[in-house]
Amino acid sequence: WYEHIMGINPGLSQAVQQLLDGGKPIDDDIISRLYEQHVSECKQEINRILREDMKHLLSKLIDVTDETDKRTQSFGNNLQSYGDQLRAKPGIAALESLVERMADDASQMHGSVSILHSELEHSKDEVGKLQQELESARREALIDPLTGIYNRRGFEMQMQAVLADEALLGKGLCLLMVDIDDFKKINDSYFHLFAAPVIC
Repeated sequence: WYEHIMGINPGLSQAVQQLLDGGKPIDDDIISRLYEQHVSECKQEINRILREDMKHLLSKLIDVTDETDKRTQSFGNNLQSYGDQLRAKPGIAALESLVERMADDASQMHGSVSILHSELEHSKDEVGKLQQELESARREALIDPLTGIYNRRGFEMQMQAVLADEALLGKGLCLLMVDIDDFKKINDSYFHLFAAPVIC
């Protein structure tokens, strides 16, 4: 409700306004769904999109790998057959035909390997992009959109890192909490209805 009243979450405000315009009661289930879709720190929609992208990437890579595997098996079988034919000591004409087919098979095999290599390189680039998007989503989940500072989850992660640093612990730590916006006046004036204290 705070994000809606302050107008800092346009998607949330639009969804709430549509519900209000439709005259539909906003119960706990709807509030929970609005939170998950527009406020939740875990950014579920972003995570879903990233999962779908990764699934599509892996599926495409599997298809190319399967096709290359089939070509490899076929190439191996052909080599076995060519070996049998060579052991039969074919004539010049048959030998020329055999060499031509071997060269053609080798060329096709090289093409399949090249396609696989190209797809692997493309997949590597795509994975890099997905990792960047995931890291960006992870950072966004730790930052308060209004203030640009760490939210509670970000604060807890920072504290875990600090408390795991023995060198820092050996020097002694101090935690300073400061009310920088005099929010108590707003709470006292509006009876805590539309505001929540900000902890920095």
